[in-house]
This record gives sequence, C-alpha cells and structure tokens, in this order.
Amino acid sequence: MISNFFLILLFSQISFSFITNPFNGDTLNYTDVLIEWNQEQDAKAYKIKIHDRSGDLIHTSVDSSLAVVISDVFDWGAKYQISLESLYSDRSPELIDQILINTYSVPTDRDLPVQVIYIDEENYSSGYTFVDDVVIDMYGNPVLFMPAHSPTRHFIFTEQLDNGDFLGIGYGSNYGGVIVDIYGEIIYNTDPSLGNVHHDFRSMGNGNFIGLIYSNVRDTAPAGSWTTSFEQNGLYEIRWLYDEIVEFDSLGNEVWRWSTNDYFNKIDFDPNWFDPNDFLLNPSDTFDWTHCNAVFYDNQESAIYLSSRHLSRITKISYPSGDIIWMIGEDMPSGEVKFGDEMQISSQHAVNLLENGNLMLFDNGNNKTPLESRCIEFNISNDNSELSYNLIWEHVLPSASYIYRLGDCDRLPNGNTLINSGNVAAILEVNNANNIIWEPIFHSNHTSTYRAERIKGLYPLISSLTIENFKKDTLNNKLVWLPTGETSIKYTIHNEGFDAYTYTYNVSDRENLIDISGEVEIEANSSQDIFIPISVPLNMIDNQIAFMLSPNTIHPSDDNYLVVRASSCESNPGYILSDMGDCPKFPNMVGDINSDYVANVSDVILISNHIISLSDLTGDGLITADLNQDTLVDLLDIILLINIILS
Repeated sequence: MISNFFLILLFSQISFSFITNPFNGDTLNYTDVLIEWNQEQDAKAYKIKIHDRSGDLIHTSVDSSLAVVISDVFDWGAKYQISLESLYSDRSPELIDQILINTYSVPTDRDLPVQVIYIDEENYSSGYTFVDDVVIDMYGNPVLFMPAHSPTRHFIFTEQLDNGDFLGIGYGSNYGGVIVDIYGEIIYNTDPSLGNVHHDFRSMGNGNFIGLIYSNVRDTAPAGSWTTSFEQNGLYEIRWLYDEIVEFDSLGNEVWRWSTNDYFNKIDFDPNWFDPNDFLLNPSDTFDWTHCNAVFYDNQESAIYLSSRHLSRITKISYPSGDIIWMIGEDMPSGEVKFGDEMQISSQHAVNLLENGNLMLFDNGNNKTPLESRCIEFNISNDNSELSYNLIWEHVLPSASYIYRLGDCDRLPNGNTLINSGNVAAILEVNNANNIIWEPIFHSNHTSTYRAERIKGLYPLISSLTIENFKKDTLNNKLVWLPTGETSIKYTIHNEGFDAYTYTYNVSDRENLIDISGEVEIEANSSQDIFIPISVPLNMIDNQIAFMLSPNTIHPSDDNYLVVRASSCESNPGYILSDMGDCPKFPNMVGDINSDYVANVSDVILISNHIISLSDLTGDGLITADLNQDTLVDLLDIILLINIILS
C-alpha cells in the first residue's frame, strides 16, 4: 500500500518543474543518482531531501550549484521522493519541486550483490568495476545494470567515453559495436551490413571507432598428418574463418579496413585449433584460423595493435598504410614472428598499451606445460632496427585459476593491476608486489566474465551555468538590469563531473551588442566565473542575451544554454522586479512616500497619519514627504501632493 505521504504528492501540482533530471516517475537502473535542477531567483543554495516509501527522511544535503550526485542512499526495487528547497539569505527556505522515482529490482539471473572476500581499502584503486553489463562498487554492491527490457542485456562493456556513455558490444541480432547510455538504450551501432563486430570495439580518439569483424574464404587446406586422408576424400580446399579490422565513423559507416587474410601467411596456423575429423565429417565446416580478440589504436604512433588468439600472436600495424611493423608471439613456419621462446605466450587476450609505453596482456597459457595463466607487462624496444623483448612485470595465477578462454588485465591509475580470470569468474586487484588488494567472488551460477574494467564513476561530465541577481517574470524568463555604459555580465560555469574539461562558450544578443567566444579549462568539481563585456545604451529594454556552453568532448555531449532578458537600469528607475547590485540608486519619485513607484492616496494617508501622530515617517519617507522643502511635514505638503496626483 502506498502511504498517504506519496498519495498527497501524486495529486499535488507544481506549475514549473525545477528538477530536470531524473524525471518524475522514472524507473532507474542505477543507484548513483544525478539530480539536476533549474536556478531559482535569489536562491543562495539548495537543499535536497530524500524520503523512502514509508515517508522517512533518509538523506539531506545542501548544494550551491545546480547538480549533485547522490550515492549510497538508493536501494534496488524501491520508491523514493526527492524534494528540492531553495535557501535564501533573508527568508525561510521554500519548497520548489518534488518528484517520485523508482529503482528496478536486481535481475534474478545475476549474482548480485557480489561477495568480496578480501579488500585492502587503503590501497584499493578508487572507482567502480564494470563486469560485462554490471557495475559494482568495492564492496560488491551493484551500482548499475543493463535492464532486462533493454536489447543491450547481453552487453559487453569495453570503454567509458569522455561524454559518459558506454562503448561495447551488443550481442544479439544485428547489434555489433554499440554505444549505450546510462539507461542501457542503444544510441549508436555499427552498420550490420558490414558484418557483426565481435570481441572488441574501441574509441580511436578522433571520433571514430575500431572493431573486429569475421570474414571467410575458401582456400587450400592446411598441410599436416591428415593431408593424405583429405586427398583421398577429395578435400583440397576448406573454408578459412579470418578477421578484419574495420574503422567506423560516428554514423557507423566504414572508413578503413585491414584483413588478416591479406597480410598473414596461411602456412602459419596452430594445429591445436584444427580438427581434421570435423572436415572429413562435414567438408563445409569452417576453420577458425585467426580468432582475433583485441584491437586498439595508438594515436601517438598512428599504429594499431591486434591480438590473434589462435595464432598466439600480437601484431603492430602502421595506420593508415596497413604495413606490418612487427609480429611477436609463438613461432610459426613463415619465420615472420619474433620472440616465441622468450615470450612463451599462447591463446592470449586483451592486449593494451599502458601510459608508460609498455604493453600488457592476459596470457591464457593454453600451450604451456604445466598449464598456467598470467598477466604480463612488457615492452618491445627498437635499437637501430633491432627489436628486443623485455618482460617488466608479471602476475602468475594459481593453478586453480588457469583459464583456457576469456581473460583480461588492466593497469589502474594508482599502479595496481586488475585481472579477470574470465572462464572461472574470478577477479583480482593486485599491487606491483603481487599482493592481493581486492578479491570479489561470484556465485556458482555465474560461470564466466569476459571483461572487468575499472571506471572512476558514472558521471565524468556534469556541467551547468548560473547567473547572479536575476528576477523572473510570470513566464519564468530571467530578467536582469545593467548600468548604462561600459559594464559586464558575470556568468559562472560549474564542472561537477570527476574529470577536468575544456569548455567553449559563445555569447550573443538580439541587439548585436555582444558576439564573444572563448575557451576555459575547469578542473573536476570546480567552477569558473566568466565576465562578458557589454556597452549598454540608455534605452536598452528586453535585449535577449544567449550564453551557450559546449564541453570540448570527442564524442557528442549536450550543450548548456542560458538566456536572459537584459534592460538598462535607467529603463526601470524604480527597480520593479529587480535589486541588481550593479545599478545606481535612483531617487524616489516625487510624492512616492511608500516607495511603490506611484504617487496616490496611500501616500496622502501616510502624511496625514504623520501629522496627527498616528504614525511617524522616517528616513527617505520623511524627506520625500516634505514636498515644499520647508523642513516641516504639514498640511501644505498634503495640498501639494493632491495637486501632483490630480495633475
């Protein structure tokens, strides 16, 4: 049963919605909730109150900007009321908006919350962990999951973009490489006609994306002990499955393509992945030759790195020429691959480039004796065209954590390493001394995890615009008054996300008095005042001034807009609706004793009451009442005032 507290709210109406995010009635698939609102006249700060379904107050906070992220308050499968109050320096707080929100129940097919069996909180690298399609905090509590109604329910996360959206692979019919928003809705996907993207999909840092696509070709069957049997059965060609790297633009169209079939020699193959009986039983079967599982672009060197699991090979490719710079990994008959004996990697995953220039990958170790999986950091140095391999660091997993498939490892900002033993659903965070810092464990029905990626939070980009000393009209337009001549308008840009951003701003007006653009870099959780110069004419009335703020992100992000209607101070000498601090103080209108901007019978009554001592005029009122300036307030002043009113 819904409490009376919520029934009252459901039937109440607030004429103007100050809370702009989330929307009233939203059901959320996350518990870190970003609350955003519009600026209120004269408010110095805002109070956010959260009540649970029973009407109990469970959270109160105060914020002086227009956005706040509330963490560790909301639970799953629940209903909440969010109230917003404006706080003033000269009067009591006022309730300006209320909304109801809900949260989804946690899916029953997910192992949530995740049990954390060990954590060193002091040395844990801060942030959340994205495990396939679920985000958990350091204690294993789910913070976000892709809702069951979403087609991205089988979503594999690869990267958080600079605008906060999530990049990854949406498994299912014709999804491929996708971008999803925080609600789990697809807002971008690659063109399915180009092939379904698999295993990896990454941002290139220029607005484009790079991913892997399967292709196949009929070609001469690989040679081996089975060759005679193949020939006796007339089997001279088979279908080879290989991989292509495809660059996609911001619309999902193909920009560039590179094929392993064009650059790899087919005498190089791993017989462990080739079963001749499959082809003897079914000649139309396909040989999974390269099975590439990781690709990324290094814009510093303009090079692409490719992991080919079934060849136990890492390839560095010059972009855009497509020329192979080097290939390292398991020795193959072509002799084109280096460092087989030194590296001893096999069936690896997740090659990536670290900030220090070294490479890191997860070595499954399928071809090792004894079987052993590990995460390694290494570099390939080039001295006078002589390449050398150097192992920098490794973490060898215990034998129980050996995995023949899946796997991932990443260097974290504090120097720790996050390792995902995917096939056994085991995740570790370790330091450089190989000490365990964090270890969550999934329940028995969660048998594998493809990726585990650490992110700082859900909201890298939160920005807002405010302006001081404005008044609102009945349509909620923001009105300001400016002194005549050379002056300026002060705006404040707030960056409340967890990353620093550079912003571009543009300011223009209807009367062509302003046309200014600029850039400003603002650190995380900081603000910056921007002063826009303007020469104000004496007769300026209702000049619309628009301030547009655009974060300089690689990927599309929302702009902020703030429009004010500006007039000169002289156009409103009584300051009706305004107490602009920049305007000079004008003398009261003649005969306007009570400062209501008009001389009328109310002013006659005030003077009369003063004369007969029913009340006393003081200050400006007393000075204004002495209309004939004889230092006395008497009947003569009343006669003068009546004449002013009648004139």
